[in-house]
Amino acid sequence: MKAVVPVQSQRLLCSATGNDHKDCTPVIDVDSSTEARDADLPAESKLELLLSAPYCNNKYDKERLVVMFMVEETKDYPLLYIDIWRYKVQGWMSNHFVSCYYFLLSQNVSEGNIHFADTSLWSNYIIAPTTSDTVTPKAWVAKLQNVLSNKNIKKDSIVYIPALVTKNHFICIWIDGTNQVIDVFDPLDAAYEYEMDTLVGLLELVYPGSNWTLNNNVGSSHISRQPDTHSCAFYVCLYAYQHAMFGDLLIKCKLEDMKKHITLSLVERKIIPFPLSR
Repeated sequence: MKAVVPVQSQRLLCSATGNDHKDCTPVIDVDSSTEARDADLPAESKLELLLSAPYCNNKYDKERLVVMFMVEETKDYPLLYIDIWRYKVQGWMSNHFVSCYYFLLSQNVSEGNIHFADTSLWSNYIIAPTTSDTVTPKAWVAKLQNVLSNKNIKKDSIVYIPALVTKNHFICIWIDGTNQVIDVFDPLDAAYEYEMDTLVGLLELVYPGSNWTLNNNVGSSHISRQPDTHSCAFYVCLYAYQHAMFGDLLIKCKLEDMKKHITLSLVERKIIPFPLSR
C-alpha cells in the first residue's frame, strides 16, 4: 500500500505558524525519527525515542507525517506520527497502522497460499458500489478479480482481511477458499449482516458455483473482546497473528501488553513473537 500522505523529507517538521505552532518545534525531530528508524537499538528504546518526541498541536501535520516505512526502498506501508501519538494517549488507530502489521505478518508466514490483505482491499474493492458510483456491478466484480489476480490470491487461497465497518471499527475476516468458509472475528462481538451479505454475494460472483459458509462467531467465549471503544485495531492484529500461528484464538494477553507488543513490531519492522499464555 503506497503512502497517501505527503512526506516532508525525513525531518518531519511542523508547517504550522504563530499560535498554532505552540510548543511543537519540530513535530518529530530528525534525530528521533532517524535514530528510531535506523539505529541498532532494542525495539523498546526506539519506541521511547518516538514517544518522547514533541507533540504537534496542528491536526493537519499530525495526520500526514510519516515516521518510517515498513519498506523504506519503495516507501510502502507508512507508520504515521498520528498513530504513535494515539498509542500514547490511547486513541483510535488509523488504517495504516493495521495495514503495516498485516504486511509484517505476510513477511513472517512462508506458506504461499496464505495472504494478509491491507485495509484497502475491503474499503476499495469489496464493499459494493453505491448509486453514486459510476461503475456497474459487473465492472465492480471485474475490478475485484483484477486486484485478486495481481495479489496472486486464488480460489483456494486463505486470506486474512482487516475490514473497516461502520466507518470507525475494525473487524478481522478469515476466508478459507479451499473449504469455502468465512469466519468473522469482531472485537465488539457484533454481527454485520449487510457487510457479510455483500462479501458472500461478491465471492459468489467472482467464483461462480461457489457456496460459502459464514460463521460470525457472535457469542463465542474463546475470542478476546475489546473492553473499550478504541482498541479494535490492536485486536484485529492479534486475531490475525494468533489464528495464522496457532489456528485458533485461545491466546490470552493483557490489553496494554498486547498494544505495546504490536506497536513494538511496527517500530522494529518485523513481527516480534508474543509471550502468550494459552
